[in-house]
Amino acid sequence: MAGTIITATLLTKVLTPMIADLYAGAKGTAKKELTKWNAVSGVKKIAKTLSSIDKVKTIWSPELETSLSNIYFPSAVIIGNKLTVVNDISGLPAGNLVIEGIVGQGKSMFMRHIAASMITNPEPIIPCLIELRNINEKRSLTSLITLFLNSISVKNTPEAFEYLASSGKIALLLDGFDEIPAICVNEIIVELQLLQTIHPDLKILISSRPQSHIQNASGFRVIRLKELSEEDYSPFISKLIPDTTKRNEVLNALANCATGIQGIIITPLMLTLVVIVYQTEKEIPSTLSGFFDKLFGVVFAKHDRLKAGFNRQHFSGLSEDQLKRLFEIFCFMAIQYGLGRSMREAEFNKNFARSIAYTPELKCPIDGFKKDIIKVACLMIEEGIDIKTFLHKSILEYHAAAFVCSLPEEQAEHFYDTAYNHYERWQHALRFLESIDRLRYAKYYILKNLPTELSLLRAALDGRDLGKILSYLDMIAPDSKAKFTELTMIKFSRTMMNNPELAQLISDTLPSIFFNMCRHATDDQIIRAAMSNGQDSKHELTIPIRNLIIELGDEAIVNSLKEIEFSQTIKLQAFENYVKDEKLKGNLFIDMLSGPKPVARKARTRKKYP
Repeated sequence: MAGTIITATLLTKVLTPMIADLYAGAKGTAKKELTKWNAVSGVKKIAKTLSSIDKVKTIWSPELETSLSNIYFPSAVIIGNKLTVVNDISGLPAGNLVIEGIVGQGKSMFMRHIAASMITNPEPIIPCLIELRNINEKRSLTSLITLFLNSISVKNTPEAFEYLASSGKIALLLDGFDEIPAICVNEIIVELQLLQTIHPDLKILISSRPQSHIQNASGFRVIRLKELSEEDYSPFISKLIPDTTKRNEVLNALANCATGIQGIIITPLMLTLVVIVYQTEKEIPSTLSGFFDKLFGVVFAKHDRLKAGFNRQHFSGLSEDQLKRLFEIFCFMAIQYGLGRSMREAEFNKNFARSIAYTPELKCPIDGFKKDIIKVACLMIEEGIDIKTFLHKSILEYHAAAFVCSLPEEQAEHFYDTAYNHYERWQHALRFLESIDRLRYAKYYILKNLPTELSLLRAALDGRDLGKILSYLDMIAPDSKAKFTELTMIKFSRTMMNNPELAQLISDTLPSIFFNMCRHATDDQIIRAAMSNGQDSKHELTIPIRNLIIELGDEAIVNSLKEIEFSQTIKLQAFENYVKDEKLKGNLFIDMLSGPKPVARKARTRKKYP
C-alpha cells in the first residue's frame, strides 16, 4: 500500500483481523485491559488515532494538512557501508535503532513514513509514535506511552504492556531525542534502558541529531540518514512543483548558485527553503546569512508579492527589519530561559515581555506580533489551544544565532564565554554561529576556552595515573554510579552539570563505556566492586564508577579519553590556522588601504646663468 492515502476507514478494514487476534490471545489482566478491542467501536478508535500519522504540515504549505504519501521523498540510510532506501520496517536492521540526521534532514518525516508503512503492511504493526519534545519534568516517557495507549483504548498496566510488547505487534517510535530538555535526558535514558531490559522483544526506534546522548546508550545501533545530493534535487522538487517548466527553472538556478549555498543544500529542509526563496526573489542569495535574511522577508510576502501593487501592513505595526530584529531577540530569549521549541501561552507572553524590555524601541502589541509570526509568516504554529511551536527547531536556533551575530564585540565575547560553560543550552545555535559569525566564534569560543579544557584533560592522562583520571571524572561527572539488578548493569546515573563542551562530550560517552565494560565483566568482578563499596547483595547494587574502574581496569576509559583529546586537538589547530589566515588578510587589507609609499624625489638644482 505504498503511496496510499491513509484513512480511518481503510485502517479499520486493515487492522480488524490483527486486533481480533491480539484480543483472542490475551489472558488475565491483559485481556481485561483490552476489552474495548472486542468491539467495533474500539477498532474504529484505534484506526482514527493511527490515521493521524498520515497527516502532516510542512514548511512548504504550513497552513494545510496534507497526506504524507503526497509529499514524502524516500530517505536513504547508511547501514554499515551500504546505502539503502527504506520502504518499511523490514528494510531496517534488527534490534533497537537510533535514526541519526542533522537539522532538517527529514528525521520526523522518516519516522512517520516507517509508522505509516507499519499499519498498512499485510501483517500490520501498531506504531506507538511519540514526539519527545512533549517531555518535561512532570511528564515522563512512561506517561506519554500511557497517553498513546489510552488513545487506542488500552489501559497501560504492566500486564497489558508486557503482552503487547512481546507480541511483536507493537513498536515504539520516539521522535526528536535532541528536543528533550537537558534536565530530563538522564531519566529518559534510564527509562529506555529499563524498557529494553524488561521487554527485549519490543522494537524501539529513536530519531535524533548527532551527539545527543542517546547514541552512547547501550543496546542501540546508530543508523545515519543520507544527505541529499544533486541527483536528488529533481525528484524531490517534483513533489513541490509539478509543473515541468517551473521545476527546470529552479533546477537551473540551483546548478548555478554560489558554492557556499550549494554546500548547505544537503537536507530536505534547506532545499525546500531555497526553492521558497527562489520562487519569490528569482535568485538564490550567495551567503548563508543573506539567505536566511531573504527567507524572513519571503515567508511574509511569498503570496503577496505576486499581486501587483500589494504591500502588506504588518499587524505589529513594525517594519520588516524591525520585526525580524524583535523575532531574533525573542528566539534568543526563548533559548536563554530554557523554553525550547514549544511554549505555552503564558510562556510566550513572558518571553515577549522580556524581548520588549531589552529593546523598548521595538514595542508593539503582543497580539500583533503573534499574528505576524504565527498567522502570516507561519514561523510558528498553534497546537491546540495553549501551545505555540516553532515550525522547525532550526528556525529558533538560527534566529537566536543571528541575534548574537548582531551584537557588538564586547557583548559577543561575553556571550561566547557564557555559551562555553552552558553548552547544553546553546549547542545547536553555536553550530550556526560557527558559520555566520565564524571569526568571533573562533576567537572567543574555541581559542579562548578549548586550550584550558584540553590542558585539564591532558593533565588527567599524563603518566597514566589512575588517581588523576578518577579526579577528572569526579570533576566533570560527579557522583557517577552504575546500578545493577542480578549483576546486570541497568542504569548509569550522574549529577547533571553545566559542563563546557569538551567536558560534556566526555560525560556523554561514559554511560556507553561502562555498559560495555560491565557487559564483559565477570560476576566475581562486579561482586568485588560492590563489596569495596560495602554492598554484598546480588539482587540490587549501586556501585560508584571509581570502584568499577579500580576493579575492571582503566583501559577503556583511557582509550576513549585519548581519542577525544586527539580529535579536539585537531579541531583547535584548524581554528588557530583560520584565525591566523584572517589576521593576515586583515594586515594585507590595511597595507592596501595605506596605498603605495611616495617615491623620494631628488632635489632640483637651479641652473646658473652667467
